[in-house]
Amino acid sequence: MIRLTFFMALGILSACSISDSALYTGNFDTAIALKKGAGSVYRSADGKTSFRFVIREDASSQIEKDNEKEHENYRISMLQKWIGEKYICMSGYQINSVSKAQDGYIFYEGTCK
Repeated sequence: MIRLTFFMALGILSACSISDSALYTGNFDTAIALKKGAGSVYRSADGKTSFRFVIREDASSQIEKDNEKEHENYRISMLQKWIGEKYICMSGYQINSVSKAQDGYIFYEGTCK
């Protein structure tokens, strides 16, 4: 019975987006972080620093849905804030690729100058 309940709950959560799952499981910090964006930093053996940042496509609820330019400005400002908080890319950065996932997330990949 316990196994059945566990797998039913797992099935329900797998149908949700990442932020919905975080809210339903009580992990409010994760849900809020995904609205602000989250990322990871990589340093290669030759000392080059790169990053990957993910944020919800509609991260700001204050912007009209069809105003893509303002949404992009907001996402870039959250990326810049994250870079500043992590103290990476002190000489600037370059975004190498931007990709959209089907579940409403946008991934930014870049390198530090």
